[in-house]
Amino acid sequence: MVPDDGLDMVCVYLLAPVGSWTSHVIRLLKSEFYWDYMRDLTKVELGVESRIVFGGDGSPFIHDNNMVSCRLFQKPADIAIILEIGCTHSNKLAAQDDVKDLYAKFKDDDGLDFQQVQERYTPPFGGQ
Repeated sequence: MVPDDGLDMVCVYLLAPVGSWTSHVIRLLKSEFYWDYMRDLTKVELGVESRIVFGGDGSPFIHDNNMVSCRLFQKPADIAIILEIGCTHSNKLAAQDDVKDLYAKFKDDDGLDFQQVQERYTPPFGGQ
């Protein structure tokens, strides 16, 4: 599929199996993705349906349906890529455990606390 000339953003929604969300998020962050700090509302076309994508705040969040997710951003050329990666759990506490595991893994593997993780994976100025 060849994108239209006016295309400047691609949004992808990924669903990770239970037990793998943390490793996928870390792998993506370490492969030149950043937390999504997009602030503008963006209309996304999904086949015949359209949806408004709200800006991220650079943190994982837990949805009402017990899904943990985060948005990651990369702009390798003139097209921005936004990945929202989620994992559905049976309850909010299990989803919250994924977030805790994410930051614990960064602490154990890289010696980074929460604030350092947020800073390291913030997009460079002008990157969005």
